[in-house]
Amino acid sequence: MTQAEPMGTGGTYLAWWIAGLGAAALLTTLGYSFELNDQLQYLLLPYRSIYPDFAPDDWFTWKTSHYHVSFSWIVRGLHQLSGERYFPHAVFAAHLLNLLWLCLAITRMAQAHGAGLPGMVVAITVLALVRHEGVAGATLNHAQLLPADLALPPMLLALSAWINGRSLHAGLWLGLSGLLHSNYALLGPMVVGLGEIAGLALAGRSNERGLWQEWGRMAAGYLLFATPSLWLIARTFLIADTAPEAVDTVFRVRSPHHYDLSALGSVDLWWPLFLLAWAAPALWRQRQERRSRAALMAYSVTAWLTVGVLGSWLEVGPLIRLFFFRLSPVLILLLLLSVGGFLDQVRRSQREARTPMLLWAATGVLGLCSFARSDMELLGVFGLESSLFGLPAVFAVALAGLAAMRRARAPAVLAAAIAAVAAVQAARAEPIMHERRGAVRKPVMRGPRVGRFVWNHQHAHVKDEALMSWVRNNTPTHAVFLIPPSLISFRLRTRRAVFVDFKAAPMRGEEVQEWKRRMLLAMGTEDFPTVGYPLRFVAGERFCERPLHELAKLARAEDLDYIVSRHGTSGRKSGLRRVANLEEYSVYQVMRR
Repeated sequence: MTQAEPMGTGGTYLAWWIAGLGAAALLTTLGYSFELNDQLQYLLLPYRSIYPDFAPDDWFTWKTSHYHVSFSWIVRGLHQLSGERYFPHAVFAAHLLNLLWLCLAITRMAQAHGAGLPGMVVAITVLALVRHEGVAGATLNHAQLLPADLALPPMLLALSAWINGRSLHAGLWLGLSGLLHSNYALLGPMVVGLGEIAGLALAGRSNERGLWQEWGRMAAGYLLFATPSLWLIARTFLIADTAPEAVDTVFRVRSPHHYDLSALGSVDLWWPLFLLAWAAPALWRQRQERRSRAALMAYSVTAWLTVGVLGSWLEVGPLIRLFFFRLSPVLILLLLLSVGGFLDQVRRSQREARTPMLLWAATGVLGLCSFARSDMELLGVFGLESSLFGLPAVFAVALAGLAAMRRARAPAVLAAAIAAVAAVQAARAEPIMHERRGAVRKPVMRGPRVGRFVWNHQHAHVKDEALMSWVRNNTPTHAVFLIPPSLISFRLRTRRAVFVDFKAAPMRGEEVQEWKRRMLLAMGTEDFPTVGYPLRFVAGERFCERPLHELAKLARAEDLDYIVSRHGTSGRKSGLRRVANLEEYSVYQVMRR
């Protein structure tokens, strides 16, 4: 096994500086939000304890399974330390510390990978300024404090410890990652286990006493932290789930962008393959060192991602449910570290070998432009289109890769083939068109905007704020609302119970069935009119198009107190009393007969 050379005190200080700059870059390019986006669902469990009167009759908050218990502990602890007044500031501080932890974990991976300073710079720069996304919605960071983002740094630290042969440390970090997010509790051991098996096969080792001791230390460290998550998985999805087949609704209807290959953009799929082609020379050199754990780790993550792709393609439920795509940012990071390490080899190589290597590196950097998340309007100002970058740049990577790997024809041909297909995809890729309120939005490729940092403190500058404020200040805390499913922030911002919304969808089978029943009742349809994220807006339109008397009938049947809709009538004929008319929506109180 080849280990990285120690960096020394100066190198350690430099790594901290790079990590700090990387955290600042991620903060400014990704932005930050609080009580928005995914936190609309993940904050509900801790809020049950922080605010005992929080939406007391809300079905999703109080009667469905919540499996991010450790995240709840963290949020509750931040509230205890800071108090209500400074609670948002404490959450922001935790998010900032997590960004720093992530960048420090990347520097540790760079050292373990043998990539050193070039690896750190390349990996953090590309992830912060070019593209931080993997496959199927898996990202390096979601620009807010979330369980998956907290679990990624210890996962990276576990891999770096394993590469360095520190089995106990690898197990402890792996267990902590699994404690912070149940998905990592399963994926982490699978990645390390496959890498270990491959390493043993290459090294020709068998049942040695030292080997079993190494595995025992790793397993003990892992189980020390991950046992609560493993028990939660077994209790929630294996023992008590009476309708696991219903989870297909989550895969195909609610979140196909996470699980269904046909719902993914071509650029997102080919982004890791482009990096694989770019990193092929470095990976091949690592492969020639038969005990290189860094290369084995990249191969292991690639193998499990392949299993995830096959599981989605063949529609194998258990494989889809494991969400192997969550490993795609890890693979992207490993490939970027390989590229960074190869750049260091260019610096130290003989002069006659530098030309093809520099050509490979330069064209690879240009190829990144075809996958960068850039504003189309900004490119239009300069008369450019993203496809102009893709075709020549990626083909140049293939040709330069051939030159750089003249003595290794097999991987060179493979790299050229992958890059050629990626070039075609990059040239023909179009931004995904999102349906919004019956119309088609102008396609925009979201991208890095330096200085984009915005702190949405307590929902400032959020749409429908007048409606949310009125409901929170003028209705009883125990009220239950029938709302358009598209108003996904209503529950958290008003602290009131809702019948159903699009965002908060459970994962257990029988709970998914109930979510489906409520969504169809709200829309007044027998089946879902569309799938994926457009369903949010279509569901809202179907709801608001329904006559008031139908909504009133549903509200009485489900024992609801208020209705929010776009109707401007008084509602008296339907047995309703309009209590507020706010911007786009009106609020009706259900009168009991």
